[in-house]
Amino acid sequence: MNGLRRLERALAVRESGESLALVRILAALALLWNVSSAFVSGVARMAWIDARFGGYMPLLPEPRVLALGGARPEVVTLLGLVSFVCGGLLLVGLRPRLAALVGGQTWIALSRLNPDTKGSYDALLVAILFLLAVARTDRALSPFARRGRVLRYPRLLMAVQLAAVYGSTALHKVSAAWTPAGGYSALYYILQQPSWHRFDMRWAAHVYPLTQVATAVVWWFELSFPLLVAVLVARNMGPAPVVRLGRMRMDLRTPWVVTGVAMHLCILAAMEVGPFSLIILSLYPSLYTPREVRTALARLARCRPRRWRRGRPATANGPPRDRP
Repeated sequence: MNGLRRLERALAVRESGESLALVRILAALALLWNVSSAFVSGVARMAWIDARFGGYMPLLPEPRVLALGGARPEVVTLLGLVSFVCGGLLLVGLRPRLAALVGGQTWIALSRLNPDTKGSYDALLVAILFLLAVARTDRALSPFARRGRVLRYPRLLMAVQLAAVYGSTALHKVSAAWTPAGGYSALYYILQQPSWHRFDMRWAAHVYPLTQVATAVVWWFELSFPLLVAVLVARNMGPAPVVRLGRMRMDLRTPWVVTGVAMHLCILAAMEVGPFSLIILSLYPSLYTPREVRTALARLARCRPRRWRRGRPATANGPPRDRP
């Protein structure tokens, strides 16, 4: 009974909404990227329209699309337009819960039509949109923001989602090439596959030891990431503990966050994997408290050239502190 009461208290904790709002913005950009790239490149017209209406193959019977009359050009265009509008509404924070719910459903309908164009990051994006539909993300970082605090548990679920993605990915890397037994050669061979890389990567042979180091770092990073989230969950997603290395003090999250951001930026630059990097990076703000996000955004604002700054400077009192 005491455990149930502690769980109820933990789920009832409230905080300000900057962390969830930043997740909302990044996820909205990922949705806009996903939708626009499919239609601008012509993939949508070729791959999401049934062979009966001009597509290149018979498509799967997706219930949402069938309810609208089947995978016809006008239906696919309508679904794409609705997804794009929902992404825009999410971005500015106008009716974000409804936009996340509808945007997720329309993207499910489109991405499940053709197994040749479906990626695992589509399912991840839909999962994030579902969490955004549950959470209140309209309390900050929006011209339509309303005052009020939000429940903390959706941010916790987002962090757990991030841990599940990395942990399961590491456990699914069963090839010996990801381990010392295979010489940590996996990344080198991945970079030699034309279906993945953006440009000729034969030069990687000259820096093969660096690809081995990168392979080891990626695998151990993914395998250990759930431990970081477990520590944050144990602290009820408050500030992370500080690790002391001699005279230097370092936030426990820093090694994982720096490694993860660097890894996904490298993937984005060197490999063709669609909006995967932006989708998974959109969950990173959930690792930080709203107060930490406010502080980071304030520092970025102070770094802007003076001519870009508008409005009055912040008052000495600053924003209210989050409750423990």
